This record gives sequence, structure tokens and C-alpha cells, in this order.
Amino acid sequence: MFKFIEENGHRKVQLKTDLMSHEHQEQLRVIELLYSRDTFVCAYDNRKELRPKKDRTCRFCGKSYPEVKFKNVSHLIPELMGNEYYLSDFECDSCNSKFGVYENDLAYFFGSFLAVSGIMGKTKVPKFKSNDRHIVIHQNPPYLDIEFNDAEYFKQNIGYDRKNDIQRINYYKNPFTPLNVYKSFLKIALSRIHESDLPNLKETIKFLNGENEYGELEKNSFFTIHKFFIPGNFNNEPIVLSFKKKQEFEKYPAPTHLFIIQIRNIIYQIFIPFHKSDMFFFEPKQERKFFIVPPFVPESWTKQFGGPFSEYVNLGSNIRTKGQKGGIEYKY
Repeated sequence: MFKFIEENGHRKVQLKTDLMSHEHQEQLRVIELLYSRDTFVCAYDNRKELRPKKDRTCRFCGKSYPEVKFKNVSHLIPELMGNEYYLSDFECDSCNSKFGVYENDLAYFFGSFLAVSGIMGKTKVPKFKSNDRHIVIHQNPPYLDIEFNDAEYFKQNIGYDRKNDIQRINYYKNPFTPLNVYKSFLKIALSRIHESDLPNLKETIKFLNGENEYGELEKNSFFTIHKFFIPGNFNNEPIVLSFKKKQEFEKYPAPTHLFIIQIRNIIYQIFIPFHKSDMFFFEPKQERKFFIVPPFVPESWTKQFGGPFSEYVNLGSNIRTKGQKGGIEYKY
């Protein structure tokens, strides 16, 4: 489905869209009438490409060295997503510390996914502990250990689908702030935006930094992200993909930027808000068009493993969640 190519000294990913289902090819064709594929890259070791610290400027606060420091290692994609060496040279230590708070909520939002998928964090694959501490999930190669400390909890939260031979485990996630999760995805997207487009995203960066408010975000489609889950074992590095609306369609009521990140077998898509050309989206009764990019997965894969399964997740709330349910299922 993907192959790596060298272009101007950089490793890039080339798509083979002819392997997609006909339905998904048609969906992509419509999207590519309006949008250009802006970037598509798999996380890689880019340490040799980074600018010296004395030449750096932070794109999130606008300050340069030595007014701000660049001592910390800043990741273009969070380390908790399995990215070790795909690094940033435009994120100062102060902004890095602030975004770390968002990423803590992102980890809680993922629930058991990181542990079950075996995604390496800073030093190891993290354990998952449910909010009530009744269930612990951790990697014990070649096994996945799932521990329960309460017999009644086990009875109530373990299910078995005999017809499909599927085991299900339910649990409660640790509390997180949905808007912080959204901002984690937004920060990744803004890290991949071309520098020339940043002047059009000043309000977006202010929003990321908590410097402006836009009312009831839960009711705005910009803050509902889309999720694809694709069964099967995807052992790839994180992949990021962005689309930018073509200039001739500037007035068309669709967001200027679409952004996608794939972590193993989960694909998230967000729409970047507050672009200078998109501010009309926040006017009452304004028509809006939101397009979902189909998953770049071979039709043969989905025929073998099933899916893709589609879901919308509203992340517009600034109220911390309490006892949100999560779950995993696996086939024997």
C-alpha cells in the first residue's frame, strides 16, 4: 500500500491508491477535486536535519533563542504514539512543557490502546490501569497479560461472543479533558503545516495556547474528530497526512486544512480551525461541508480482517470526563 521514495534528499511515502476499494477510490477522487495532498510522511529519524538551537524560533509562541530555550527534545508526533526520533526544531521548552499537559490527557483518552498495541513510550510499553484500578493490562512478550483484582468486576465486565469467537473486556478510562486531547492532535497538525501558511493560522495558534475563546465548541463540527479502526496487526511507524483546499475553491464552504494521523490500526482525522479563510464557518446558519478521507488500506486487507469501522468523537468540551467507558476485544 505504501512504498518509500527519496525526493530532494528526504524520505517520503508514496501511495498506491489503486489497491483501495472502488468505493474508497471514488471518495478520494471527490476530495482530491477540492484538495491537494499537502504532506504525507512516516515518522523517521530526522535528527541530522534539525537547525542549530541558536538559530531556532518557536512557531507556537513566536519567540527565538536566546529569549526562549530549546534544551528539551521536542517530538513532531508525541513519543507516547511510538515516535522516538522524528523531532522538532521549532518548539521551545516553555511550549513543550505546556503541550505535555495536553499529551497526558491524550494518553488517558487512548485508554488501553497503547498497552494492547505494544507501542513503545519513552522507555517501555506503558501499563494500562483502569480508573477504578480493578484491571491492569501490560505486555509480557510473547503474551499480553490482563489482570483483575476483583472477582465480581471480572463477571460484570468480561463477555464472550461464541458465534464470532470474540472476547470483550470493558473498563473505565482515567479522567481526561476532551479539549486537551483535541489540542494534542491540533499541535501535531500545526507542526506539519508549511511555514508559509502560518500567518493564516494566527488565531489557530492562539486557540492552541488558550489565548482566545469561541463559545460552545461542542456544537461546532470542527471539534468532532473522525476515527477509523481497522482490524489486524499494523506494525508501522506513525503516519501523518494532510490535505489543503485548492486556491480556486477558496470560497467553497469546506475547511482549508484536513489532517490525518495513523497510529497502528487507528486513523484519526481533524479539521484545522480558525484559518483566516475559514472564519465565516463560525457565523450562524452558515453552510458547512466536511469530507472524511477514506483509509489508505488495501481492499484485500479489509476483506480478510473486516472493517474499517467508523466513529465520530466530540472533543469540544473543556469539562473533565468522569468514568468514561472503554473496552477491548480480540479474536481467539
